[in-house]
Formats: sequence, C-alpha cells, structure tokens
Amino acid sequence: MASKAHLSFLLLALLAASLAGPSAGIFHIVGAGKGWRIAPNQTYYADWARTRDIHVGDKLSKFAT
Repeated sequence: MASKAHLSFLLLALLAASLAGPSAGIFHIVGAGKGWRIAPNQTYYADWARTRDIHVGDKLSKFAT
C-alpha cells in the first residue's frame, strides 16, 4: 500500500498538471520501466521524482508517447 507521502506527491503532481492547461511541457514516464505499479520499496517513487526537474505544464505518463 502506498504511503501518505507517495499519495500526496502523486496528488500534487496531478493537481499541478491539471492547472497547467494547454501550455507546452514535457512528458515524464513515471517509474521508468516499472510504470504505475506497486513500488518495489517505500522510497522508489520519491527517488524517481528526485532525479527529475518537473515543472507546471509537464505531463506524467505510464508509457512513452
């Protein structure tokens, strides 16, 4: 089960993406090859996000576009 921190991060990312409107952004493939699945450890998605420079207008995806 996802921790509150992981769920908060995902909710914040979705909120930021929804507020961005039609502005140009880049796609981030969530979890790289693992996608939106149960994480192999508690810090997996936080570690993934820490290595990204995500801005308003960027989009999160579970596959490459």
